[in-house]
Amino acid sequence: MAQLSLPVGLSASASLHNYVVGPNAEAVSAVEDFTAGVGSRLLHLWGRPGTGKTHLAHAVCRRQIDTGVSAAYVPLSDRQLSPKLLENLAAVAVICLDDVHLIAGHAEWERALFRFYNETESQQSRLLLTSDRRVDGLGLVLGDLASRLSSALGFQLRELDDPCREQVFRSRAQEQGFVISDEVVDYVMRRHSREMADLIELIERLDRSTLEAGRRVTVPFVKSLLNSGDF
Repeated sequence: MAQLSLPVGLSASASLHNYVVGPNAEAVSAVEDFTAGVGSRLLHLWGRPGTGKTHLAHAVCRRQIDTGVSAAYVPLSDRQLSPKLLENLAAVAVICLDDVHLIAGHAEWERALFRFYNETESQQSRLLLTSDRRVDGLGLVLGDLASRLSSALGFQLRELDDPCREQVFRSRAQEQGFVISDEVVDYVMRRHSREMADLIELIERLDRSTLEAGRRVTVPFVKSLLNSGDF
């Protein structure tokens, strides 16, 4: 079984190759090692929204699946998921649990994650965790769980500077099949939020809007879109 059947899909575009490294070279190197089965079997990536935690989690699972290794991605932000999902999941070779901070303080989830961790240890499965803060700041109530997760090899993902944000903006546009001019990039960086999540959302909106309107991405077109109230 290359991929566990879960109610979530992996991003088709997320890869380790198109993650703009910026100040996160050490963390990305650790992710590469983890994906290759080298080093710690427990890796923890933490940082603010927009630093690429989910991108890397998707990329890790995608790389495993493409090479015939079983993998599962679990977005803990999905409130429809049940702690029972973790039962028998340890048999999967690589599991990525995204946004672990969201289950902190939820007793049923913490107990399930503690049992799951112990099972992955006996199965020698590899576990990637992401959260918005360090393990000691998660507010986990179950001390044994906090102790187990504290053993992870951990890295903080730091925000990109503006040149790196521009690089991501251009590359994502290219992946969507259209070219962004220097004038458009400059306009967006001056007039729009530079948070990565907002820039990615703008690219997706531009992709849809240019297809609908049959127009190229120009400064007037971007200006009209930003002024339309959709952002």
